Amino acid sequence: MGADGKRASEEAMEETAKVVRVPSPEIRQRQEQRGEAQLKKTAEKRAAETGQPVGKVEEQLRLELQGHPYKLGHENVPGAPFFRVDQLGGSTMLLLNTAHRFYTELYMGADTSKAMRAAIEVLLFSIGDCINGAPEQVRAMYDLELVEWSKRLDYALLQLTQRVAYDDGEVGDATAEAA
Repeated sequence: MGADGKRASEEAMEETAKVVRVPSPEIRQRQEQRGEAQLKKTAEKRAAETGQPVGKVEEQLRLELQGHPYKLGHENVPGAPFFRVDQLGGSTMLLLNTAHRFYTELYMGADTSKAMRAAIEVLLFSIGDCINGAPEQVRAMYDLELVEWSKRLDYALLQLTQRVAYDDGEVGDATAEAA
């Protein structure tokens, strides 16, 4: 983690945002509106859980997110997609689902290094940016597809786990072996 409390993936995405195509003003406005609505919703939920006033919780949230255009979070939602991306205020939130096999076996797997986790975060932040910047109909399609991708990934990781124990680790070129 950097001196400013940012993860390497968050910093990488900030630098990337400086050079990629800027969303249209309409999409930017929609992101801002969605971000404000989600921030208020999150503040209300936290206030209900903690008993603190909503205004105070919202102010704390804004302070937490200040200077963090990209932020990683975790949630435990059995049966939900392996990740989701949300706009929270002015920040793009990547939420990894700790209840999904992706999280337990791949992201936090015994063989997954810190560098690999950062690379996975960058991959998902990049996909999330594209989802967030898409027109409403396209975003709705991505939201539906993410559920299907997550189901398929869960099953495929289960199948992979059952087979890796028998894999000798050799990587071969199928075309070279066939020759």
